[in-house]
Amino acid sequence: MRNIVTLILVVLIISLTNCTSNSGKDESLISEKFYKKHKDSFLKSDLTQFDYNPRTSFTYGNIDSSNYYRVLIFRDSSIRIFGTGVFSELFNVPINNFSERDVIVSKSETNYMLTDPYDDKKVKIIENTADSNVVDYFLDLEKLILKYQILEIDKHPQVNTLKIVFSDNDYLIYKPDSLVFKSSNKEFMKYLFENGKEIDKNWIHFTDKTNTDYY
Repeated sequence: MRNIVTLILVVLIISLTNCTSNSGKDESLISEKFYKKHKDSFLKSDLTQFDYNPRTSFTYGNIDSSNYYRVLIFRDSSIRIFGTGVFSELFNVPINNFSERDVIVSKSETNYMLTDPYDDKKVKIIENTADSNVVDYFLDLEKLILKYQILEIDKHPQVNTLKIVFSDNDYLIYKPDSLVFKSSNKEFMKYLFENGKEIDKNWIHFTDKTNTDYY
């Protein structure tokens, strides 16, 4: 009887070990699938213009610069825009006339409904005169994030590389053909590519947390 119990325990342990191992393997394959199927379409998309993470959604530019805005996406498909001046100029949507701080924008057929985040009674309807819709634009970007199974996108502030994160232990760094350093000291940037596996001249794969500090 004792031998049977022992055998059952051994089988259970082996099964659990295999499940854990396979789970980790499947997770690491997200970047492999992305590289094989989606890397080209990703590079052609507007996702390369933004930093992204699930908490702050899409960020354009550097928060310390004058060329900066951030877009949060809500479950009701509305968006909250911080940096209305830059956003209004780039998308030709006069939301900065409604608020110079931040504003919630919702679709209303061919119009936009603007709401003050600090006073939901303060609402304004403006006409959408462009061919595209800025709300749809960011919703479409979010769909690409889900399609590619991306967790985060980080643009390095000192060099024009992109870090595409799929999990804590699975990410890629895209290195363009021509690196543009924004710092005169290039030596300290070498750490970006250490401990990674070069897939090709542009893509480096990482399977540990060594280089998660991207700033």
